[in-house]
Amino acid sequence: MRHILFMLLLSCASLMPLLAETAWAVESGQLSIQPEVLDIGTFYSGGKVTIAGEVPKGQDVVVEISGPAANGEFDLKGRVGPFWMTNGRVEMDGAPAMYALLLPGGRDWQKKASALGLGFEKLKNKIAIQSAALSPDELFSMFLELKKSEGLYAVEDNAIAYAAANNGRRRFTATCRFPRSTAAGNYTIKATAIANGAKGMELASSFQVDEVGFARLVYDLATNKRLTYGILAVAIALFAGAVMGLVFKGGRRH
Repeated sequence: MRHILFMLLLSCASLMPLLAETAWAVESGQLSIQPEVLDIGTFYSGGKVTIAGEVPKGQDVVVEISGPAANGEFDLKGRVGPFWMTNGRVEMDGAPAMYALLLPGGRDWQKKASALGLGFEKLKNKIAIQSAALSPDELFSMFLELKKSEGLYAVEDNAIAYAAANNGRRRFTATCRFPRSTAAGNYTIKATAIANGAKGMELASSFQVDEVGFARLVYDLATNKRLTYGILAVAIALFAGAVMGLVFKGGRRH
Protein backbone atom coordinates (compact mmCIF):
# COMPACT_ATOMS: atom_id res chain seq x y z
CA MET A 1 0.00 0.00 0.00
CA ARG A 2 2.81 2.39 0.87
CA HIS A 3 4.51 1.53 -2.40
CA ILE A 4 1.37 2.39 -4.38
CA LEU A 5 0.94 5.67 -2.47
CA PHE A 6 4.58 6.56 -3.14
CA MET A 7 4.15 5.95 -6.88
CA LEU A 8 1.04 8.14 -6.99
CA LEU A 9 2.85 11.00 -5.25
CA LEU A 10 5.80 10.60 -7.62
CA SER A 11 3.48 10.75 -10.65
CA CYS A 12 1.76 13.89 -9.35
CA ALA A 13 5.11 15.54 -8.74
CA SER A 14 6.26 14.79 -12.29
CA LEU A 15 3.09 16.37 -13.68
CA MET A 16 3.44 19.64 -11.76
CA PRO A 17 6.05 21.24 -14.08
CA LEU A 18 3.94 20.33 -17.12
CA LEU A 19 0.81 21.85 -15.56
CA ALA A 20 2.71 24.97 -14.54
CA GLU A 21 4.15 25.33 -18.05
CA THR A 22 0.67 24.95 -19.59
CA ALA A 23 -0.83 27.57 -17.26
CA TRP A 24 2.04 29.96 -18.02
CA ALA A 25 1.58 29.43 -21.76
CA VAL A 26 -2.07 30.45 -21.55
CA GLU A 27 -1.13 33.53 -19.57
CA SER A 28 1.70 34.50 -21.91
CA GLY A 29 -0.37 33.88 -25.06
CA GLN A 30 -2.16 37.18 -24.70
CA LEU A 31 -1.65 40.74 -25.84
CA SER A 32 -1.32 43.58 -23.37
CA ILE A 33 -2.72 46.85 -24.77
CA GLN A 34 -2.38 50.23 -23.10
CA PRO A 35 -4.56 52.17 -22.79
CA GLU A 36 -7.33 49.57 -22.79
CA VAL A 37 -9.71 52.08 -24.42
CA LEU A 38 -8.73 55.11 -26.51
CA ASP A 39 -11.02 58.08 -25.85
CA ILE A 40 -11.64 60.62 -28.61
CA GLY A 41 -12.84 63.99 -27.35
CA THR A 42 -13.37 67.43 -28.85
CA PHE A 43 -9.69 68.34 -28.58
CA TYR A 44 -8.30 64.92 -29.55
CA SER A 45 -5.21 65.35 -31.73
CA GLY A 46 -3.92 61.78 -31.80
CA GLY A 47 -3.18 59.06 -29.28
CA LYS A 48 -0.41 56.56 -28.59
CA VAL A 49 -1.22 52.88 -28.06
CA THR A 50 1.34 50.35 -26.79
CA ILE A 51 1.06 46.63 -27.59
CA ALA A 52 3.11 43.98 -25.76
CA GLY A 53 3.26 40.19 -25.70
CA GLU A 54 5.57 37.18 -25.86
CA VAL A 55 6.70 34.83 -28.62
CA PRO A 56 9.08 31.86 -28.64
CA LYS A 57 12.75 32.70 -28.32
CA GLY A 58 14.48 33.57 -31.58
CA GLN A 59 11.29 34.50 -33.43
CA ASP A 60 10.33 37.92 -34.77
CA VAL A 61 6.87 39.45 -34.71
CA VAL A 62 4.75 41.61 -37.01
CA VAL A 63 1.80 43.58 -35.63
CA GLU A 64 -1.31 44.54 -37.63
CA ILE A 65 -3.96 47.04 -36.52
CA SER A 66 -7.26 47.07 -38.44
CA GLY A 67 -10.12 49.47 -37.85
CA PRO A 68 -13.85 48.98 -38.37
CA ALA A 69 -15.13 48.58 -41.92
CA ALA A 70 -15.72 51.83 -43.80
CA ASN A 71 -17.87 50.55 -46.68
CA GLY A 72 -19.82 52.84 -48.97
CA GLU A 73 -20.10 54.62 -52.29
CA PHE A 74 -17.80 57.43 -53.34
CA ASP A 75 -17.62 59.96 -56.14
CA LEU A 76 -14.71 59.60 -58.53
CA LYS A 77 -13.30 62.99 -59.49
CA GLY A 78 -11.54 63.70 -62.77
CA ARG A 79 -10.34 66.65 -64.79
CA VAL A 80 -12.55 67.73 -67.68
CA GLY A 81 -10.72 70.58 -69.40
CA PRO A 82 -9.76 73.13 -66.72
CA PHE A 83 -12.36 71.80 -64.22
CA TRP A 84 -12.49 68.93 -61.74
CA MET A 85 -15.79 67.10 -62.05
CA THR A 86 -17.45 63.88 -60.91
CA ASN A 87 -17.07 61.31 -63.65
CA GLY A 88 -18.10 58.09 -61.94
CA ARG A 89 -19.04 56.23 -58.78
CA VAL A 90 -17.01 53.73 -56.79
CA GLU A 91 -18.44 51.01 -54.53
CA MET A 92 -16.07 49.70 -51.88
CA ASP A 93 -16.59 46.85 -49.41
CA GLY A 94 -14.22 45.43 -46.81
CA ALA A 95 -11.95 48.46 -46.42
CA PRO A 96 -10.91 49.12 -42.81
CA ALA A 97 -11.15 52.72 -41.61
CA MET A 98 -7.54 52.41 -40.44
CA TYR A 99 -4.72 49.96 -41.08
CA ALA A 100 -1.20 49.93 -39.65
CA LEU A 101 1.57 47.37 -40.13
CA LEU A 102 4.31 47.50 -37.49
CA LEU A 103 7.56 45.79 -38.48
CA PRO A 104 10.82 44.85 -36.70
CA GLY A 105 14.11 46.49 -37.48
CA GLY A 106 16.30 45.17 -40.28
CA ARG A 107 16.25 44.97 -44.04
CA ASP A 108 13.49 43.88 -46.40
CA TRP A 109 10.84 43.39 -43.74
CA GLN A 110 8.21 44.98 -45.97
CA LYS A 111 9.00 42.42 -48.69
CA LYS A 112 8.98 39.58 -46.16
CA ALA A 113 5.60 40.67 -44.79
CA SER A 114 4.14 40.99 -48.28
CA ALA A 115 5.39 37.49 -49.19
CA LEU A 116 3.60 36.13 -46.10
CA GLY A 117 0.32 37.78 -47.07
CA LEU A 118 0.60 40.69 -44.65
CA GLY A 119 0.36 44.40 -45.36
CA PHE A 120 -1.24 46.31 -48.20
CA GLU A 121 -1.30 43.27 -50.51
CA LYS A 122 -3.52 41.58 -47.96
CA LEU A 123 -5.88 44.55 -48.04
CA LYS A 124 -5.91 44.56 -51.83
CA ASN A 125 -7.16 40.96 -51.86
CA LYS A 126 -9.69 41.66 -49.13
CA ILE A 127 -11.29 44.87 -50.42
CA ALA A 128 -13.94 44.58 -53.14
CA ILE A 129 -13.95 47.58 -55.51
CA GLN A 130 -16.45 48.11 -58.29
CA SER A 131 -16.48 50.94 -60.81
CA ALA A 132 -17.06 51.35 -64.52
CA ALA A 133 -14.55 54.19 -64.77
CA LEU A 134 -11.23 52.59 -63.73
CA SER A 135 -9.82 49.14 -62.99
CA PRO A 136 -9.77 47.82 -59.41
CA ASP A 137 -5.95 48.01 -59.34
CA GLU A 138 -5.95 51.69 -60.32
CA LEU A 139 -8.69 52.50 -57.82
CA PHE A 140 -6.91 50.65 -55.02
CA SER A 141 -3.70 52.61 -55.69
CA MET A 142 -5.64 55.89 -55.55
CA PHE A 143 -7.44 54.80 -52.38
CA LEU A 144 -4.16 53.76 -50.76
CA GLU A 145 -2.48 57.08 -51.50
CA LEU A 146 -5.48 58.95 -50.08
CA LYS A 147 -5.44 56.96 -46.86
CA LYS A 148 -1.68 57.38 -46.50
CA SER A 149 -2.01 61.15 -46.89
CA GLU A 150 -4.64 61.13 -44.12
CA GLY A 151 -2.34 59.12 -41.85
CA LEU A 152 -4.89 56.29 -41.65
CA TYR A 153 -2.87 53.67 -43.57
CA ALA A 154 0.78 53.22 -42.68
CA VAL A 155 3.72 50.81 -42.58
CA GLU A 156 6.15 51.50 -39.74
CA ASP A 157 9.70 50.10 -39.84
CA ASN A 158 11.72 49.57 -36.64
CA ALA A 159 8.47 49.62 -34.66
CA ILE A 160 9.10 46.45 -32.61
CA ALA A 161 11.39 46.32 -29.57
CA TYR A 162 12.49 43.05 -27.94
CA ALA A 163 13.55 42.00 -24.45
CA ALA A 164 14.17 38.70 -22.69
CA ALA A 165 11.16 37.15 -20.93
CA ASN A 166 10.65 34.28 -18.49
CA ASN A 167 11.22 30.64 -19.45
CA GLY A 168 13.45 31.62 -22.35
CA ARG A 169 10.75 33.36 -24.36
CA ARG A 170 11.01 36.74 -26.08
CA ARG A 171 8.97 39.75 -25.07
CA PHE A 172 8.03 42.32 -27.73
CA THR A 173 6.70 45.85 -27.46
CA ALA A 174 5.22 47.92 -30.28
CA THR A 175 3.91 51.48 -30.28
CA CYS A 176 1.39 52.90 -32.74
CA ARG A 177 0.16 56.47 -32.96
CA PHE A 178 -3.51 56.70 -33.85
CA PRO A 179 -4.04 59.79 -36.03
CA ARG A 180 -6.29 62.75 -35.39
CA SER A 181 -8.85 61.44 -37.90
CA THR A 182 -9.25 58.09 -36.10
CA ALA A 183 -12.81 56.76 -36.30
CA ALA A 184 -14.63 55.39 -33.28
CA GLY A 185 -15.39 51.67 -33.23
CA ASN A 186 -13.94 48.25 -32.56
CA TYR A 187 -10.38 47.59 -33.79
CA THR A 188 -8.48 44.33 -34.14
CA ILE A 189 -4.83 44.09 -33.10
CA LYS A 190 -2.99 40.95 -34.22
CA ALA A 191 0.62 39.92 -33.61
CA THR A 192 2.06 37.24 -35.90
CA ALA A 193 5.27 35.42 -34.98
CA ILE A 194 7.74 34.84 -37.83
CA ALA A 195 10.21 31.96 -37.72
CA ASN A 196 12.51 30.88 -40.56
CA GLY A 197 10.51 32.87 -43.10
CA ALA A 198 7.16 31.32 -42.15
CA LYS A 199 4.23 32.44 -40.03
CA GLY A 200 3.96 30.91 -36.59
CA MET A 201 1.65 31.55 -33.64
CA GLU A 202 -0.83 34.44 -33.73
CA LEU A 203 -2.03 36.59 -30.85
CA ALA A 204 -5.12 38.73 -31.41
CA SER A 205 -7.19 41.08 -29.30
CA SER A 206 -9.97 43.60 -29.83
CA PHE A 207 -9.46 47.26 -28.98
CA GLN A 208 -12.09 49.93 -28.52
CA VAL A 209 -11.97 53.56 -29.64
CA ASP A 210 -14.76 55.61 -28.04
CA GLU A 211 -16.01 59.13 -28.59
CA VAL A 212 -16.47 61.11 -25.37
CA GLY A 213 -17.73 64.54 -24.35
CA PHE A 214 -19.21 66.87 -26.95
CA ALA A 215 -18.06 64.65 -29.82
CA ARG A 216 -20.04 61.75 -28.32
CA LEU A 217 -23.11 63.97 -27.89
CA VAL A 218 -23.01 65.08 -31.54
CA TYR A 219 -22.55 61.48 -32.71
CA ASP A 220 -25.49 60.23 -30.62
CA LEU A 221 -27.74 63.02 -31.87
CA ALA A 222 -26.77 62.50 -35.51
CA THR A 223 -27.21 58.73 -35.25
CA ASN A 224 -30.11 58.19 -32.88
CA LYS A 225 -32.00 61.51 -32.82
CA ARG A 226 -31.76 62.88 -36.31
CA LEU A 227 -34.77 65.19 -35.99
CA THR A 228 -33.35 66.83 -32.87
CA TYR A 229 -29.94 67.05 -34.52
CA GLY A 230 -31.44 68.75 -37.59
CA ILE A 231 -33.42 71.26 -35.52
CA LEU A 232 -30.33 72.14 -33.43
CA ALA A 233 -28.18 72.49 -36.55
CA VAL A 234 -30.69 74.93 -38.10
CA ALA A 235 -31.02 76.85 -34.82
CA ILE A 236 -27.24 77.19 -34.47
CA ALA A 237 -26.93 78.34 -38.08
CA LEU A 238 -29.65 80.98 -37.58
CA PHE A 239 -28.06 82.18 -34.35
CA ALA A 240 -24.62 82.40 -35.97
CA GLY A 241 -26.12 84.31 -38.91
CA ALA A 242 -27.87 86.76 -36.58
CA VAL A 243 -24.66 87.38 -34.62
CA MET A 244 -22.66 87.97 -37.80
CA GLY A 245 -25.36 90.33 -39.05
CA LEU A 246 -25.15 92.40 -35.87
CA VAL A 247 -21.36 92.47 -36.03
CA PHE A 248 -21.22 93.68 -39.62
CA LYS A 249 -24.13 96.07 -39.10
CA GLY A 250 -22.35 97.63 -36.13
CA GLY A 251 -19.14 97.85 -38.15
CA ARG A 252 -20.81 99.84 -40.96
CA ARG A 253 -21.94 102.55 -38.51
CA HIS A 254 -18.34 103.56 -38.00
